Amino acid sequence: MSELHLRAALCPEGSEHDAAYRLLGETVREVWGLSPLPELRRAPGGKPYFPACPQLHFNLSHSHGAVVCALHDLPLGVDVEKLREPPKRLGHGLSAEAFFHLWTGQEATLKREGLGWTALLHPPQPDPLCLWLPELLSGYMVCLCPSEKAELSARVVELLP
Repeated sequence: MSELHLRAALCPEGSEHDAAYRLLGETVREVWGLSPLPELRRAPGGKPYFPACPQLHFNLSHSHGAVVCALHDLPLGVDVEKLREPPKRLGHGLSAEAFFHLWTGQEATLKREGLGWTALLHPPQPDPLCLWLPELLSGYMVCLCPSEKAELSARVVELLP
């Protein structure tokens, strides 16, 4: 069984995009020994990939001061959301934990498949393979959606400046 790698980090709000790609670079170097980071492109649905290394799969997410990066040898999706009051028209009276459990599962499932944001208009139920890690980052819901069951190596890291 192959191993899934998930790394999470906190960063200043407003710096999430750059922090996510720094985390990707550090994680790819640690896990796959690649440095510098291979060239990135985006598939039609927006999913990033390495054209020179199509056998290496990764996914990124960021939300309000948190970033996550996941690596595997099969397609996967990951989502992180800060726990906060859910949108009234979407939350239907759900608690923040219940709403973001469902939301991150749906988004991680869609991201694994490489589907764009328009797919959220009719979101699927979270895939049964989804793994929720609510204790990984205090105050955040993290969901990882692999293509198959695998051992998970997950940890919080400090981002290098």
